[in-house]
Amino acid sequence: MYVWEDNFAETYSISLEGSLVQSNFTSGPAGAWTKLGPYPVNITDGAINVSSSGGHANFSGIEVWTGTSGAAAKTSAIARTATLEEETTDNNAALEASPNPFSTKLNVRFTARQSANARVELFDMRGRSVHLLYSGKMSAGETKEKELETSELPDGIYILQFVNGRHVSRLKLMGVQ
Repeated sequence: MYVWEDNFAETYSISLEGSLVQSNFTSGPAGAWTKLGPYPVNITDGAINVSSSGGHANFSGIEVWTGTSGAAAKTSAIARTATLEEETTDNNAALEASPNPFSTKLNVRFTARQSANARVELFDMRGRSVHLLYSGKMSAGETKEKELETSELPDGIYILQFVNGRHVSRLKLMGVQ
């Protein structure tokens, strides 16, 4: 589960499928976002029920894993492994974007930490993919630069994500026209 803070720190608790899974979480300062969990639960009615109590929670996304069949269990294990080294990037050289805030163009630079498949993608705050900048194999230490035309994007907050093998880096960006 991904949560973010839009203005000032809030403390709240989160329930999933009617059970408390996170008690008294403090969201942090404006602009902070966090991945919480995983929280193993059984979904029996076909709907994922999430609720919060206390302060105002800003939910920005949910990862759903399943392990009900051999193939699904393998996919679930891969998903768990892929997120072991997740990080939120600030001034990390693995992923850079400028300018921030952006208006008509966004320059993105990313460096592979390992020889593996890589993917750089821009998401809106609802978790919808807005633009795929790169998808392909990269060698450890290899750096690529891409320029994205952004004049058609609406004002808002975006997440730029770079996945390289087991490494995931993210940047929060603001688009203004």
